[in-house]
Amino acid sequence: MNVSKYAAGCGLIAHILFAGFVEEVGLYFKGTDVFLNPITEGGGIKTKLVEALGYGLNAVSTAQGAIGIDPALCNGKLAISGNADWAGFAEHVIRVSANQESVLPAYFEHFYWGNSTKMAAAFIQ
Repeated sequence: MNVSKYAAGCGLIAHILFAGFVEEVGLYFKGTDVFLNPITEGGGIKTKLVEALGYGLNAVSTAQGAIGIDPALCNGKLAISGNADWAGFAEHVIRVSANQESVLPAYFEHFYWGNSTKMAAAFIQ
């Protein structure tokens, strides 16, 4: 889906930028207060959520969107709502936006590529 075309049909929404595809997502992460991840289908880990938390952002996700991410490693920076609980999702946005804590070092150790490849190699052997 082309998000920019969809957003244009919705009119302007204050403080929300529908950027569509961007070359360097890190620039957007640096200017963001809360990362929203309202994913309700699909499998596997959602790498944009991993990246957003790695940038130190507070994040709100559905349960489906947070598969593979342990909230205990996020130091309160990740709030997870039910897959169709949009009222709860909105409440989480308000709550996490005040979190000034840092993501725990264990988060970075867990998602560090070198550690992931070691675990994969050990599994294959």
